Parts: sequence; C-alpha cells; structure tokens
Amino acid sequence: MQDRANITSIEAIESFRNGLVAYREKACAALDEAGTAIQRFKDWVRHDRKPHWQMEVRARGQAFEEARQAWFASRLLDQRTTGSREVAYKRARHALREAEEKLAVVKKWGLACDGRIDPLARELDAMAKLLAGDVARSIAQLAQIARTLGDYAGLAPVRATGAVPASADAGDADDAASAEGAPP
Repeated sequence: MQDRANITSIEAIESFRNGLVAYREKACAALDEAGTAIQRFKDWVRHDRKPHWQMEVRARGQAFEEARQAWFASRLLDQRTTGSREVAYKRARHALREAEEKLAVVKKWGLACDGRIDPLARELDAMAKLLAGDVARSIAQLAQIARTLGDYAGLAPVRATGAVPASADAGDADDAASAEGAPP
C-alpha cells in the first residue's frame, strides 16, 4: 500500500478555478449590462415615449379640430377653398389617428413590461445571486482544495503548526504527534 496519493495535477484544479473566475466576471458583467438595458427600455417606454405621444395626441387633436372647423366653415360659406381645407382636415385626422395608435402601442408596451419583461428580469437577478453566492463559494472551495492538495503533496510549504522539526529525535516526534492529536 502506498504512503501517499499520487497527486500530479493541482494545476488542473487551479486552471479550472481560474476559468471559473473569468466566467463569473464575464457573466456578472453581461447580467449587469442586460439589467441596465432592461431598465433603460422601461424608462424609455414609460417616461419618454408615453408623455411624448400623449403630447402629440393633444397637439394633433387641436390641429385636427382647427382643420375640421375651417373645413366646415368653408363648406357653409360655399367658398372655393373647400377642397384644400378638406385635404388639410383629412391629413390632420390621419395624423391624429396615427398619434393615438402610437400612444396605444406605447401603453401596451408599458403593460408588457410588467407581464413579460419583469419576470425575465427577475430571472437575471436570480442568476446574479447564483453567481455571487454558489459560484463564489465554489471558487473559494476550489482554492482551498488546491491549497490542501498542495500541502499534502509537499508542493506548498507545510504550515508551521503541523511541522515536526527534522532534528527532533523519535521520542520528541511521538510526543509532538500526540500533542496535536495525530495517531502515533
């Protein structure tokens, strides 16, 4: 039976640990970027586009009313400008409908943020917690495993508390081993 395990590749554990550290850093950066993009989109929809299209609906509604009144007035007075005012009225009506449709789409996307995007954002948060918790602990455990195996294989310096001086005679070594709780 061998006195020692045949440990030859502590570097493989260190390499895997280093790869895991690099993966964690890249994944955290990607999750942060995705979270920022989600928040920017939600802010853009709710705080930029919605007020913009609400104001456009008001402005185009007012322009539509003015064009409609001008068209009706020209029809009542039987003026020659009725055709051009009718075209202006139809354009204003089309512009108002377009703004109302875009406002409806923006409102729908605002609601979709709650129903579709927020659950996905929560999954990103869960992944970030996993990276911060389990993966970080795994990295620390891999470092501890590499240190322990290195100590065992004699590749790393042995701790001073566990070392027995080489000049000590056999009786002192037995006493030191007994004092540390190791079997004689």
